[in-house]
Amino acid sequence: MKWLPVALCLIAAVGVWPTASDAQAPQAPQAPQAPQAAPRAPAPATGQRAQPAQPAAPVTPARPEQPGVSADGDPNDPLVAALRNGSFLPALAIALERARGGDVIAMVVVAEIYARGLGVQQNLTEAANWFELAARRDHAPAMFALGMMRLRGEGGPRDRRQAADLFDRAAAAGHPEAAFNAALIIVEGEVRTRDLFRAAGLFRRAADLGVADAMYALAQMHREGQGVPRDATQTVRWLKAGAERGLPEAQTEYAIMLFRGDGVQANEAEAARWFETAARSGSAVAMNRLARLRLVGRAVERDPVLAAGLHLATKRVGMSDQMLEGALQQLTPEQRTRAEAISEEWTPLQPLPPR
Repeated sequence: MKWLPVALCLIAAVGVWPTASDAQAPQAPQAPQAPQAAPRAPAPATGQRAQPAQPAAPVTPARPEQPGVSADGDPNDPLVAALRNGSFLPALAIALERARGGDVIAMVVVAEIYARGLGVQQNLTEAANWFELAARRDHAPAMFALGMMRLRGEGGPRDRRQAADLFDRAAAAGHPEAAFNAALIIVEGEVRTRDLFRAAGLFRRAADLGVADAMYALAQMHREGQGVPRDATQTVRWLKAGAERGLPEAQTEYAIMLFRGDGVQANEAEAARWFETAARSGSAVAMNRLARLRLVGRAVERDPVLAAGLHLATKRVGMSDQMLEGALQQLTPEQRTRAEAISEEWTPLQPLPPR
């Protein structure tokens, strides 16, 4: 599958408390064409909503809001009060006493405090130990956090098979990012038998639970007919879902399909809006497409200076486009200065290599 990673690139462990490319832009004479963006292979979910990640070998997973140690709960509870006040040493003392008495939520609080070094020196070994105690009691976020630590070799030896087991257990308990990571491990085929049908089922479970990268992965599988039927309508459905969840890669590819009328009724104005949304999130490919539209005034107001500014921004990450470069050379010195100022307002991420 073209969008799959050569090796999974895994990020930091996170718990929750309390919970009861195409790099080379194609050439076009006048009107911009919307070539395919290189899909990125999902990277494992971290349980955090990161900024748009620069993927490791061709798409990056689910990135919900970073939870950290939450102070939600009864404000009269001394542990909750301590967490709300940022008094982590007193919170640790309270949580340790409760954890030693078998309180699984307190175990996760202790693990989080040690994992993040909140008020104490960071101690990943101690964090892993407490996550493991909570995981043995079927606490899904603890299983997920420990799985991430085992994948990275944090707080203990690296163990991908144990990580896969933990993700499977957490997924069965309804943890969205664990389902996504379990699917990725199956797709990778190293510690699990490669079974794209089963992986697609896990991606679907994660997607139904709101994981944007799982939506993107499902779209790619439907595009290529891997593990699921090839279906342009389903590709559009899941790209749109991922786009609406804020994933720049999904926004870019959904815009391309809208522009072309591929699996959906063509709508260039709507496509332009999605290109701009993705561009503002750092998609260099979307910036390039938006620049082309701005240059010729197709579906948007014509603005050669803005087009040049977007082009200059994407050049910083190695993209090239002869049409836009030619337009840049035709600007007056004053226009060129304005375009250079505009380019500094945009921060493109490194584009992926072509498929």
